[in-house]
Amino acid sequence: MAGTVAVRVLDNKVGANETGVEALFAGLFPNFVSGLSDSFAAFPLPAFLGLQLNVVEMARQGNSFVLYADLDLAPQTRLENVVVSDTSTADYSKDATLFDSWEWRHRLRKQVSSSNVAVQLKGMMGADACCTVDDEKDSATASGRVNFDVVPAEGETWRIDLNHMIQGAHTHNDEGYRARTRISTVTGRYRIGSGAWVNFNFNPSQMDTGERSGNYHGPFSGSAATSITGTTAQNVTVEFSFWVEAHSINSVWFPAKDGSEAALRFGVNDSLTNNFTAGDYPGMGNRDVAADGYRLNIAVSNVG
Repeated sequence: MAGTVAVRVLDNKVGANETGVEALFAGLFPNFVSGLSDSFAAFPLPAFLGLQLNVVEMARQGNSFVLYADLDLAPQTRLENVVVSDTSTADYSKDATLFDSWEWRHRLRKQVSSSNVAVQLKGMMGADACCTVDDEKDSATASGRVNFDVVPAEGETWRIDLNHMIQGAHTHNDEGYRARTRISTVTGRYRIGSGAWVNFNFNPSQMDTGERSGNYHGPFSGSAATSITGTTAQNVTVEFSFWVEAHSINSVWFPAKDGSEAALRFGVNDSLTNNFTAGDYPGMGNRDVAADGYRLNIAVSNVG
């Protein structure tokens, strides 16, 4: 019975709430000792709340047991040696007043802990054909790699949850003729050690606008997830990749027409200064620059 168990914390190395620990152990202890034999020292005490009891001393006094134990941090499965690499096309631009303009710009940010890796990649691809000479079509690849070691707690099965998603918009600003923007399948893949790659891809909800005239705002989104399990220490590599394209079309000789501005936005403003507005935030569709972008999340946990 919980009422017959007395618990007192003698030393608190981890700064736990002593009153809560005493009450919790008093309630759990009767469940531990059901059918306990004289070989009490061999009885396994479970870990709870990320902590574990390590027995220091046990003594029997009449019909009672007195147990002295340390409450230590329990070993946890963890991520180590995390390296995040940006393998995207390098940024480029041409900011022209009387001629064609174009720009690819992006940034990659990361947050790393022993249990989680969060990668965020944001970008913008834009093109603007000035006059009746030729079209302006530009493209770039957005991609990255995460490599890490997963180190399991002894005797534990680990699980790595992988999920990635994207949110953005196709944006065309009417300047005379037509525009077109495209995004490819978003590829996600992982491998353990030097083993075979395993894909977890998805297609954004709108991949190709086709050639369009007039103003246009076409949101897109998509996501995919998978998981990996294992029992031994492993090196894991996760990669993602997709390409984006903007095409400003002015293939009309008479009457002469500029190509419409074409932009594919996923979380970054353009930096062009020649009245190019298709790549602006909040811009057409009143988009949220913080919410748009590509995100990859990697989380590790014990599953038993």
